[in-house]
Amino acid sequence: MRDHREYEAKLRARCRVSGEDYDAVVESVVDAFESDLLDVFCDLKLHLPLKDIAEGVLLAEIKSIVDSVKNSTLPDIKALFKKELKMNMGESDGAARVLD
Repeated sequence: MRDHREYEAKLRARCRVSGEDYDAVVESVVDAFESDLLDVFCDLKLHLPLKDIAEGVLLAEIKSIVDSVKNSTLPDIKALFKKELKMNMGESDGAARVLD
């Protein structure tokens, strides 16, 4: 949501400088989606037809999805790396050390 607010603030500043109409320049969240994808999302996730969805509801649902963690748990990264990460230190290329 912070990125969205920053985007809006920058866009408003640009419109003030250029004299453009903010409403003519800004793209709505609904218009930013591929229509078929948004239709399916509203139907399956929100259980409402697209025509009944307010932009704020859509933004809130997207924020909820982005802010959530799978299964509400964070893995123990240190233990996972210790167990799973294998590095070939004889390789001079950093990416190849991990990928090989």
